[in-house]
Amino acid sequence: MRLTEKMNEMKKAELVFIPSPGMGHLVSSVELAKFLIEREEQLSITVLIMKLPFDTNIISYRNSLSASLSSRIRFLELIKEEPSSQLTFSHSFLFQFIDSHKSCVKEVLAEISNSVSSDLSGIVIDMFCTSFIDVANEFGVPCYIFYT
Repeated sequence: MRLTEKMNEMKKAELVFIPSPGMGHLVSSVELAKFLIEREEQLSITVLIMKLPFDTNIISYRNSLSASLSSRIRFLELIKEEPSSQLTFSHSFLFQFIDSHKSCVKEVLAEISNSVSSDLSGIVIDMFCTSFIDVANEFGVPCYIFYT
């Protein structure tokens, strides 16, 4: 078997990016994802989007990128089952909102872990998403913190 054939049979390494809600954090994370994809042919990246109820720019930004980005970067909008009205608007709202997405993140990571084409290699979290370190530990993958 030739080396190129063997490489085609190998699973692609998959990183999952979890930026904080908000345009600035998403844009910075996507720029890092693009940088990594350009340098590693066997890498795929999934960017998980936690959309705040009042944020209308995120989806239009994602849609504007879809045509220009590599097919090795995909976006998944996390939709949680419980309504965000149960969250209290306080100084800790952002952290409550992020934590409320843990089960969605676990589902995505489980799907990638069970994939025949990808190998979950780690998660890259935003500086405000440190509660997902425990999720990475559950899946036995490294967790990298990205300071936007």
